[in-house]
Amino acid sequence: MENRNLYSLLCPEKKDVDEWLYEFLSTSNAKKVFFDAPLSLPRIYFDEEDEKSTHHYRQADIELKAMSPMFLGGLSARAIALKKRCGKKGMIFYETYPKAVLLQRFSGMTKDQALLSIEKELGYLIEQKDLSEHQKDSLLAWYAGKKNLDGESFIYGREIEGQIFV
Repeated sequence: MENRNLYSLLCPEKKDVDEWLYEFLSTSNAKKVFFDAPLSLPRIYFDEEDEKSTHHYRQADIELKAMSPMFLGGLSARAIALKKRCGKKGMIFYETYPKAVLLQRFSGMTKDQALLSIEKELGYLIEQKDLSEHQKDSLLAWYAGKKNLDGESFIYGREIEGQIFV
């Protein structure tokens, strides 16, 4: 966000996306990062007596009918590693799920309609048009973060296991 304009950045071609994102976050003033990828694994992998956890799903995944972090394997591992690395710089990562943001906050709307609604609600301008689905998701993740900062988050799951903020 810059001067009430929202931008969705893309990693340059042939650049390692994890390194690019780490560099971007490291040079930003970000204290909180709302991230569209699993940032934890089911608790059962750390506490075998946890009867509420399964080997595939966290409570938040069950509540939101989200994909399992285990199914998303490599993506989950990369996200958890980035969270840990950025945590050393004082950043706090929050997991979000753009599909749930769309369903919870913009029921019945397409992503494009939801983004127009965000522009009207907040008085921001989304600079790019012809956004990819990933860019649209990034803007919905940003919106989940904005709602969290405004004290208006919907929170799914258990804190001990990893929550999803919508």
